Amino acid sequence: MKSRTLAAGCAALLALAASAAVGADDDADNRARAAEFALNHSTMVLYHEIGHLFVGEFGLPVLGKGEDAADSLATVFLLEEGDEWADQVLRDAADGWYMTPFNGNAEPGDWNFMDEHSLDKQRSFAIVCMMVGQSPDYYAEVADEYGLDADRKEKCKWTYKQASDSWHALLDPHLLNGREQTGHVTVVYEDPGDFADIEAELRNDQFLEHAAEIVEDNYLLPRDLTFRARQCGQANAFYQPGDAAVTFCYEYTRHLAELWLTAGEDEDAAADDGAGGDGSQ
Repeated sequence: MKSRTLAAGCAALLALAASAAVGADDDADNRARAAEFALNHSTMVLYHEIGHLFVGEFGLPVLGKGEDAADSLATVFLLEEGDEWADQVLRDAADGWYMTPFNGNAEPGDWNFMDEHSLDKQRSFAIVCMMVGQSPDYYAEVADEYGLDADRKEKCKWTYKQASDSWHALLDPHLLNGREQTGHVTVVYEDPGDFADIEAELRNDQFLEHAAEIVEDNYLLPRDLTFRARQCGQANAFYQPGDAAVTFCYEYTRHLAELWLTAGEDEDAAADDGAGGDGSQ
């Protein structure tokens, strides 16, 4: 895998966050962090869709939930990049899934339990488990933050090894390995409309280009592919087999920036409520 550094400058990050309905009281550091978080979690989402692409384009078998498989591939990819940028992407992705409110309830007919995705907090813990399983000492602090006990941390070693070995067994036959490439990846940033700041930041970070380079430089592609960013009318990302395309929606990055800022506001409100109480439980 090829690695990169986070190329975004502070000014661009602030511009991205400013597009996300940021209140006047939000300080610059918080807005910058919201933007960085949104960009990092967006990368995890893009890698997730590349997992679906590999399954579809290479005809790979998937035993179990396809969405969980795509999450595990994205996590393995990022762990194997092994640099500071990929590490922060993983941490922000785990935090992002943990913060989202879409985790279902005990009511019969709850659509969250029927969805093809695991519940968001489950996705969060799955990422953390693989991080800890690959590098238990390096991610010891993360394990503590998420409350992984010694028994769970030991099991996570097997969880990571199983995922890594499985994906390598499936993907290694499709590695380029000096063969002449038969397909190419075209990168397209469509008209951003109201998301011009987000589109500019994605371009500046080489968001699609980096992923396209990984795919085209390392795997023998059966046909030409397209990695596209565009307006979708909703926060989403998806692989389209018929179009041989991965699409990432500008709205998703905005949603993630808002998620970070909202979570921060909720924490501040909870802290204020605690400080104003009488100490009763």
